[in-house]
Amino acid sequence: MPYWLKEGVYAVYRVNVYEVMFNNGTWIWFESPVGEGSYLMWRIVDLNNTHATFEILLNIELRNTKIRVIRNFNLKGSEEKVYSSGFIRREVQAIVDIYTGEVFVNGKKVGSTGLWLPPNLLLNGMKVRVGEVYGSINVRGILRGPYAVETSRGWVYAYVYMFDPDDEVTTYKHEIRLTDVKVGKVYDNLYKVVGIAYDPKENMTYVNLQNIRNPHAGVTVGNNGYWLNNLTDFGVLIVTGYKSNVMRSLYCYDPVSGLVVKASFFMAGKGKPWKMTCGDGLTAALGIRIFKAYIELQRTNAPLLMDEVIWRVEFFGILTVSLLLLNIGGRKIRFGKSTVK
Repeated sequence: MPYWLKEGVYAVYRVNVYEVMFNNGTWIWFESPVGEGSYLMWRIVDLNNTHATFEILLNIELRNTKIRVIRNFNLKGSEEKVYSSGFIRREVQAIVDIYTGEVFVNGKKVGSTGLWLPPNLLLNGMKVRVGEVYGSINVRGILRGPYAVETSRGWVYAYVYMFDPDDEVTTYKHEIRLTDVKVGKVYDNLYKVVGIAYDPKENMTYVNLQNIRNPHAGVTVGNNGYWLNNLTDFGVLIVTGYKSNVMRSLYCYDPVSGLVVKASFFMAGKGKPWKMTCGDGLTAALGIRIFKAYIELQRTNAPLLMDEVIWRVEFFGILTVSLLLLNIGGRKIRFGKSTVK
């Protein structure tokens, strides 16, 4: 766990939000920018050996902001409004497993957070999954760096969470035993039998199954012989394919603290409500299923590299990173073309 984890630690992120969908199906598109006073904040209010209680607050400022509100995915019935002032505010207390980052609200897991990682995890470059919204498939990433990253506070060094292409293209494999086959029967809450037919020319019995989540998708299973009167065990249906519901998020981590200094959450899936997922476990704790936004660290009381100096030395082609923890005040330290304030 992060060495700075203790009661009273907090972080505030400036937020530029584009879409929000709440768990009740209300969907808000921000068609013009939100106010500069928008922020996401978390604070540790209690801590034990395994879990921490986090106070999480999202404040979206409306300042001449045009929004479109959609309810129950009814695009034709959407409402457009312009707010000269006002706020959208969500607040919750959540329990976070300090070792796994899993986030719980009222005892129910809602996801896992990627807004911080243990600093030692950054330095060894492990492949990890971060920022998961429960029920989605989250592609594994690789921590690379350090890279120079520009923020509103100047240039900082950060490790960047990048997609692992080997994991992104991994196919899933799902086996379904087809027993007591009959029209209307549902298997694994995934496929429904919609037809059974026998082809005497090929001496084949066919079972047609429809994907419940996607009615336009289906699969046909064939078996040699006349099976219409004896479908007690039709064999195993093996379904394979590419991962979907992929979390398209980017995190830039400070090497000293493990905190995110910048992050982006992008829409995933193919635009259908049951496939959409983006955000982080902390935003999911706020009752938000989709949180499409850019966030950037504004302030925190955890130690950060942006207030320290990093030295990089290349020796026989191997990059060695050592951290010199100095308070450099207002001086500028230049590394190549980058300036750290």
